[in-house]
Amino acid sequence: MMQDQRKEVVMEKLKKSFLLRYAGMDPSSSSIINSPNLSSFLDERLPQLFNDFHTPDDHPPYHWMINKAIKELNDECGSTEAAISEFIRREYEDLPTAHATILQLKLRKLCMNGELVCTKNGRYVLVDAVEKDAIHQKNNFSFEVLPKRIVDRKTKNLRGKEIGTVKVIWGRPSLPDERITWELERKMKNLYPYLFS
Repeated sequence: MMQDQRKEVVMEKLKKSFLLRYAGMDPSSSSIINSPNLSSFLDERLPQLFNDFHTPDDHPPYHWMINKAIKELNDECGSTEAAISEFIRREYEDLPTAHATILQLKLRKLCMNGELVCTKNGRYVLVDAVEKDAIHQKNNFSFEVLPKRIVDRKTKNLRGKEIGTVKVIWGRPSLPDERITWELERKMKNLYPYLFS
């Protein structure tokens, strides 16, 4: 009974939404929108097009399910959207019809909030409180890896000038994906002065 009432409310909202969008596309269409023929047509067709509005209430919020999936999948490079979705489908039987779309939107929102990071290869990694300070979020949901420490110094002579270089280990505190590069000492002092104190 309650499901039927809910479906009626959803159908009425869909109908109003359609009419408002249609009116927005063609302002001169007010006579068509107010016509009883269009209203009865929508009342007849909408239930045929949208016969199921299955939105269960018995599973936890998506952010919780996503966090659990990433933790339990425990992939050190991060988890793909497909792997997260598959995990959630295995764990929770009664998911909404639009599960894939909801998951994609929630992943994007968690990245924007700084709770997740999407790597360049499309893998999602949880960000704990320590890592939040070490990762600079960008608008494209990627992240900048910061230098961890300097392990060596060298001076090169090029065309009569002495140029200082430093060997830098880059990475994130809790993940083993370190990278080592040689960088100009002057540049590193300007960008990351805390490495030299």
